Amino acid sequence: RKARKRQEREAGRKEEIDQVTAVSKQEKEKKKKDDQDKRKRNKAEKASKAKSTIDEITTDERKIKQDKKRREEEASTKEKAIRRRDRQTRKRDKAKYKEKMNRESTKAKL
Repeated sequence: RKARKRQEREAGRKEEIDQVTAVSKQEKEKKKKDDQDKRKRNKAEKASKAKSTIDEITTDERKIKQDKKRREEEASTKEKAIRRRDRQTRKRDKAKYKEKMNRESTKAKL
């Protein structure tokens, strides 16, 4: 009878130890999984930040290119307007000169 009681006590202790071991093992696994999830989250956040930074840089570059192109177009338009005005002025001056020469030649003929 004593031997049986001792066996039951030892079995009870062993069961308690097994339960504690199982619980601690579950806690370790849970902690490990939580750490992995945390690492994944951090990695995803870093990737997201990097992507947003790249997008910002790309957007800034695009804006810079658009501004540069717009400025070049404006400058080109201004240059064209100046050339056109100069051409018209030269034509006008040439016409006036021709008219003046015609008048002088007409006076000389009379």
